[in-house]
Amino acid sequence: MSLGQVRADDQATDPKTTADPASDITDVYAFMKPTADAGASDSVVLVMNVSAHTGQSARFSDKVEYSFLVRRVTSLSPIELESTDFRVNCVFVDTAVQFMTCDLPGIGKKAISVGDLGADSAAAGYRLFAGERSDPAFIDRNAVATTTSSGALKFSSPGTNANQGQNVLSIVVEVPVTVFRTGDAGTATPILSVSAHTTRT
Repeated sequence: MSLGQVRADDQATDPKTTADPASDITDVYAFMKPTADAGASDSVVLVMNVSAHTGQSARFSDKVEYSFLVRRVTSLSPIELESTDFRVNCVFVDTAVQFMTCDLPGIGKKAISVGDLGADSAAAGYRLFAGERSDPAFIDRNAVATTTSSGALKFSSPGTNANQGQNVLSIVVEVPVTVFRTGDAGTATPILSVSAHTTRT
């Protein structure tokens, strides 16, 4: 069996995600935490955004488990991953002020309130955040549509960001980079494979 041209977009573009925005992942990011002196970073930051075009009343679902999965890359050609994974699972309670509880490997469960930026969200080098944030994604939808229909590039500079002023719900987990330095890796920072998924409970 062969397929013709296929296009896909993740953000609230099908009935299932439109009906269940709290489980719809819009973007996943991973990066080394920036340092003030441009020195070596000691943390990896994992970000999962859900619920596209959210408003101030949007809430995380207490019936969804939000998970990060990280594996060390052991080979680049071909790409191979370690069989052992580093997993962070987070859940929410549906109270007036929502709380997020994440199961952190080697640490156990840590809970914070949604929107909390305080120092009490730190634990053994880990740091957690959950709350509303500006949508970092950029898309010029009119230019994409015109390009698609015409078969020719119709982008201009500057483009028009359809996500300007839109918000998402973000889950952020800061992980000590030492967690990923195992065996004979020494102090080298490994290459990591990062993914995220949501599971309705």
